[in-house]
Amino acid sequence: MRSHPLHGFTASTTVSLIDAAVKTWPSTSLAYGYPGERLPFSSRFSGNIDLEQDFPLRNNWTAFVGGAATYVGSREGGFTYGPGLPRTYYPSYGTGDLRAGIRRSEWTFNIFANNVTNRRGIIGGGGNSANNNYSVFYIQPLTVGLSATRSF
Repeated sequence: MRSHPLHGFTASTTVSLIDAAVKTWPSTSLAYGYPGERLPFSSRFSGNIDLEQDFPLRNNWTAFVGGAATYVGSREGGFTYGPGLPRTYYPSYGTGDLRAGIRRSEWTFNIFANNVTNRRGIIGGGGNSANNNYSVFYIQPLTVGLSATRSF
């Protein structure tokens, strides 16, 4: 959903509510899953809110400042390859991003900081997988940068 409640202000939000679970399990599968278990990597709740304010400048330039907050709920990993083995658990995490810049017609110049709290949200890996890999994969750490974009 996107809204413009004030001149130059944009608010966007996304919400995801999922209750995805196994209904039946094929007897020929090598993995062990049971009816009622959540599907792999599906969080019950995830959401995002993005806010941006524009400020008119001279010569058709516009300045902007904005930020976003994202939340990803806890998830369970893939199904196991042995009866009774626990599935990998991925805890919930949240991130915040900030940005500021200027734009004019097809040009945008931007400074940004993504994952400003430097959270270490886990997005994959872990034990009980087919290759028994116990390493995990994290979201991108705090990242600060500049960008220049031209639309065609």
